[in-house]
Amino acid sequence: MPARVDLEDVIAAPAGPPGPGVRGVVRVSGPDAVAVVQRSATPGLPRTGRSRRVPGTFTTSIGDIPADFFCWPTARSYTGQPTVEIHAPGSPVLLDEICAALHDGGARPARPGEFTMRAFLNGRIDLAQAEAVQAVIEADGRQELDVALSHLAGGPSRDIDGVRSDLLRLLAEIEAGLDFADEDIETITSGRIGEALGDAIAVLTRLTGDTAERLRGDTAPTVVFVGPPNAGKSSLVNALAGRDAAIVTPTAGTTRDTVTANVVIDGRQVTLVDTAGHDDAEGQISAAMRTATDRAVADADLVVVCRPVDGAASVRDYADAFSIRTKADLAATSFGPDDAVAVSSKTGDGLDELRRQIAERLREQAADVRSVTVGSRTRKALDDAVGHLVGAVSHNDAGAGDELVAADVRAALDALAVISGEVDTDDLLDVVFGTFCIGK
Repeated sequence: MPARVDLEDVIAAPAGPPGPGVRGVVRVSGPDAVAVVQRSATPGLPRTGRSRRVPGTFTTSIGDIPADFFCWPTARSYTGQPTVEIHAPGSPVLLDEICAALHDGGARPARPGEFTMRAFLNGRIDLAQAEAVQAVIEADGRQELDVALSHLAGGPSRDIDGVRSDLLRLLAEIEAGLDFADEDIETITSGRIGEALGDAIAVLTRLTGDTAERLRGDTAPTVVFVGPPNAGKSSLVNALAGRDAAIVTPTAGTTRDTVTANVVIDGRQVTLVDTAGHDDAEGQISAAMRTATDRAVADADLVVVCRPVDGAASVRDYADAFSIRTKADLAATSFGPDDAVAVSSKTGDGLDELRRQIAERLREQAADVRSVTVGSRTRKALDDAVGHLVGAVSHNDAGAGDELVAADVRAALDALAVISGEVDTDDLLDVVFGTFCIGK
């Protein structure tokens, strides 16, 4: 094993974000973690029993630092090893001093991802959950964080474990039939084998499909505003952005190309796109404006159709779009149930409701996306398993013999074992955990 997988070392590193804070955390893990911390800690720390918090001080070269020691003296910790977290004032200088004292006391600096790697190697989490840790760290907004936390809690892992259990039972039945082949005893039919393989493929295909359907490109979702000329689109984008992103004049057709502005809605970065007003005028410029708008709509996560209350211009229909009434300050009447919201960029009326509507629709779009935390290595293992199961189906349908079907099922189980941690390679460990932050 490479040095990075040495489970006997005691490792230590800051476990929080870089920079100052009210509170900082230094994590220590390894068979002798409690003993290493105890060399500088007062009072005594528990060596056995349940996890507990011990208030005290930690001695460094610059003096005693007030600290709380959170101790997991047994293997019932995140890493599957005795672990201590030292919570102290969040000064980077103080945390560095704590780490220096720990290193002098027998710990070594933790490598990127080494705490989570130990959790994986000690069976506390599987590969899908390990990759979910990174997704939690990198989550961009509430939706991605919620999904990543769901995966960290073992969502996909439960599906994978269910498939593995079903395939193990299937393999046992197939091999039992092979054992009694000379006695003309049929333990499982070809139809039953095909049904079981089909069920497993369906679940794994859904999971691999999820990994391919990440939230639109790991980038901010795009909301495109369309409508007739002088519908107040530019003013609305400026009002939502809180700045003059688009040029606004009383003259229709001021916007000739798409204009973008980045805003935060519901805790998530969103890109707003102002488009040229849609009309049927002839000429190269008008045609180019329509082309630019159509391109923006095609790439949009959400389309908002702006219908001004002071005009009767026809508005082009767009699939999966929702309508709003703009320039609401010009009319005091109700606009009917078909309108999502009436807004005025001049008075600010309706802007909060529009933000809520946008956030709700973006959440609905992402509700079925479960792949934020299923990483590339997990997907590779799932793809391999599906490939072997498809081969098993082909052999079963062709009547090629249960020996070949059994071999394919075993290969699929081996691929899934990579996810559970029963089979691993040094390269896989380096790739998965090497991208983590120090202290994770």
